Amino acid sequence: MSNEDYFGKIKDRYIEAVCTVLPQSQVAFVLLAIVMIEYFVKGGVGSPVSAIGAVSLKSLFDFGGGKLWDVSVASFFIAVVAGLINKWMLRIFVCRSFAKGFGDDYVAPIVKSSIRALKEVQDNSERASIASSIKEELDFRKKQYKSLRMICELFFGGFMFVIYGSLVVFYFGNWYFSFVDIICAILMFIAWGCTHYFSIYYAIEKVIPLQLMYGSVTGEVVFLGNASASYEVE
Repeated sequence: MSNEDYFGKIKDRYIEAVCTVLPQSQVAFVLLAIVMIEYFVKGGVGSPVSAIGAVSLKSLFDFGGGKLWDVSVASFFIAVVAGLINKWMLRIFVCRSFAKGFGDDYVAPIVKSSIRALKEVQDNSERASIASSIKEELDFRKKQYKSLRMICELFFGGFMFVIYGSLVVFYFGNWYFSFVDIICAILMFIAWGCTHYFSIYYAIEKVIPLQLMYGSVTGEVVFLGNASASYEVE
C-alpha cells in the first residue's frame, strides 16, 4: 500500500467517525410534527407555528388524556419518516462538509509528526501516560463537539418543521406563508448554518488532530494499513 493510499484510508476512517447524526436531536422534531399533523387533521387552521402555540405542555403530556397518547398511527408514522429524512439530509451535509474541510495533505503531517515525537519516548509507562492525557482531552473535546452538533441539529429540525408544516397547510388548501412562519424559518436556517459551520470547524481544528495523535500513540493508525508506511516520516 502506497503512502497516499494509506493516509487516504486513515482520512476516510476519521471522516466516517465524525459523520454521525445524533438520533435524539430529532425526537423533539417528531413530537412537534405529530402535534402539528393532528392539529390540522382535526380542523385546526393557520400555520405550523400557530399549531404549536395552540397546544400546552400539560395538554400534550398529561397521562390522563394528553394529546400525545391519542394520536393516530398514521400521524406517528408520517412524523417518524420525516425525522428519518431529516437525519439522512443532516448526514449528507456533515459528510460533504468534512470532505471539503479535509485536504489531501491534512492527515499525513499530523500522523508523521506524532510518530516522530513518539520515537523519542522509549519508556512504556511514559507512553501510557501520554496516551491517557490525550484521551482525557479528546473525550472532553468530543463532548463539546456533540453539544455543538445537538444544537445545530435542533435548529435544522425547527427549520424543517416549518417547511413540512407549510406543505401540510398547502395540502389542506391554505396557499400562503404566514409572516411568522417565514421569519421563524429564516432565523432557524441562519442559526443552523452558523452552528453547522462552527461544529465542522471545531471538529477539523480541535477534535480530529487530537484523534489522529491518539491513534498514533495507541498504534491504531498502524493497523489501518501497511504498518511500514506509517513510519516513513523522514
